[in-house]
Amino acid sequence: MQTPEDISKKTDSSGPKADSQGEAAVEATQSGKAERKGNGFMAKVKTLVSALLLIAVSGGIGYGVGRLQSNLQVKQARNDKAAALATIDTQLSEANTKVAAAEARSEYAQVQLRLLESIDELEQRNFGNANTQLRLASETLSSIEISQNVEKLAELKEELSTAEINFAVNPVEQRKLMLSYSEKIETLLPE
Repeated sequence: MQTPEDISKKTDSSGPKADSQGEAAVEATQSGKAERKGNGFMAKVKTLVSALLLIAVSGGIGYGVGRLQSNLQVKQARNDKAAALATIDTQLSEANTKVAAAEARSEYAQVQLRLLESIDELEQRNFGNANTQLRLASETLSSIEISQNVEKLAELKEELSTAEINFAVNPVEQRKLMLSYSEKIETLLPE
């Protein structure tokens, strides 16, 4: 039969075996936990890095889209400005043309007035004053450049510059001549 010593020997010999197996199991468990802790940490780092990259890419795309839209708006504003300036330039040019035409009509009216005053002086037999008014009409006409017909304007300027009222010539004929000059001016008025 077995004595208590034999039993203790068996227990002792099986004890260290159990301890070494138990220690191995504990070590395996601890190394598994360490691996899991290491793998868990790496997974968290990977998730964090992925999230940061996703945020950076999303931010970059958002910035790019915003920049593109602002550039398009700036280009549109520049195009609108250029179109508005072109319209204003056209309107200004038209206004300047109208102003120049109005000034020319005013000067033509002054020439006609001088011619009528010359006729009035002629009828009063003031030939000197009639010639003075004729010269003033010629000077005023010489400064005018705008006309519906530039060739007729040049001809009228030439005629008026050489015209002279003479007391020896029939006053009625000279009056008709001054009236014909006034009628020619009517045809030259710019619109």
